[in-house]
Amino acid sequence: MAQNGVTMKLLIDSKGKRVIFGEADKKVIDFLFHLLSLPLGTACKLLQGQVMVGSLENLYKSVETLDRTYFQADGQIRDKLLKPQVVSFCSSTMLLPCTTDPPPLPTVYFCSHPSFFSNSRCRSIYSHDPNEDCPSCGYEMSRQLEYLEPLTENTTNTSSKKEEGYVKGVVSYMVMDDLRVMPMSTISCVTLLNKFKIKDVMLWRNNSSL
Repeated sequence: MAQNGVTMKLLIDSKGKRVIFGEADKKVIDFLFHLLSLPLGTACKLLQGQVMVGSLENLYKSVETLDRTYFQADGQIRDKLLKPQVVSFCSSTMLLPCTTDPPPLPTVYFCSHPSFFSNSRCRSIYSHDPNEDCPSCGYEMSRQLEYLEPLTENTTNTSSKKEEGYVKGVVSYMVMDDLRVMPMSTISCVTLLNKFKIKDVMLWRNNSSL
């Protein structure tokens, strides 16, 4: 059974009683970046340099500054987050529920003439009404076009299956309390601790459901 929550490791300043950063995996970052695939991403782009609500600007800038090598599809998905279009689909990797079903595909009919495949004129005509007559030969347009469903995860080879989401899962990421995101590394952790002059810290594991 798939879990519907996420787990983060929080580094806490025990003296100042504040969260320094959270260590997050691909699932958490995919969820945060997915928020920008909504119209919020377009709003952030238009409001750059102006006052934004909360930490949206930091989240948007994290996508801008995070190197393309951390993103799926050779960084092309990064451009979709920075310049999003209206989302008409839902991904199974997102924690937000899918509220809309894809529109049904239209049914297409071709000429039912026995010599259909050898008649170039008949082959170039189609209709959405199976009761219509072919303007070329007079036969009914009742030959239905068969639609081939794309391969699903269950029918594709697991070795060639592409990783879903926005970022790659081979590394961990740091999430700041203002939603800035950056790759996790020893150097970045030490630099951050020195920046805030923190010596006493404790590690806390937090399980959250989204």
